Amino acid sequence: MSLKGRLSVRVGLENGRSVIRAARAEFPLVALRSQRLPEPGWLGLVVLTPSGGLLDGDELEAEIAVEAGAKLEVRTQAATQLHRGQSSQQWTFHVEDGGCLCYAPHSLVPHAGAAHRGAISARVTGTGRLLISEPAAPGRAHLGEHFAYDELLLDLDIWQDGVLTARDRHRVRPGGQPLPHLGPSTHFASLYAIGPGASALESHFAARPVSDALASGMSELAHGGRYAWLLANRAYDLQTALDAARHCWRESP
Repeated sequence: MSLKGRLSVRVGLENGRSVIRAARAEFPLVALRSQRLPEPGWLGLVVLTPSGGLLDGDELEAEIAVEAGAKLEVRTQAATQLHRGQSSQQWTFHVEDGGCLCYAPHSLVPHAGAAHRGAISARVTGTGRLLISEPAAPGRAHLGEHFAYDELLLDLDIWQDGVLTARDRHRVRPGGQPLPHLGPSTHFASLYAIGPGASALESHFAARPVSDALASGMSELAHGGRYAWLLANRAYDLQTALDAARHCWRESP
């Protein structure tokens, strides 16, 4: 039986503290109790699926809104397993002037025969800040499922004050073969930083030279945003680099 999960969260500022004003979740999406992060004003929220992944026919939709002055980081509890068959998830983000949102999920792990579509649509106003990362693994390596999935579609659109700042259309059909654009790497991730503080990531990535464990690069987007790509051969190396980047970004003014 396929499931259609829904999640809606709104975060605002009260007495100088980020608080959840409204939240609603429908199975199989679950939001754990929010926690205060080490950085001042930041609230952390972990979203999970009790099944540990998406089955054939599952569709997830989430809408996250961050009001002026509030700061929220959204993470997943672990890698998202994409089982054989069709599945999808759609995330919609709204960041008001002066608000901050960091979306940092763990890797997608597509199983053999999986076909998945992920879509992200974000709208940022004024001095709002947004960080989005999207990591992906080649499959269940311990079962020999390297690039055995059917298709992975990753769509992204980011709007700043009504102007399209970033658009990404990533369509992968590996057919059981390594992906040429990854070179010798097996894991990949993209990262988008929008709004004030995005340039702080330049020095962060400049200090991470290409190595056997990780390769990365960065480009400038319109309106001062930044786009970074990361390649690795282990999920650990990829996640460690993404974690360091989000901590750097959260600490930037």
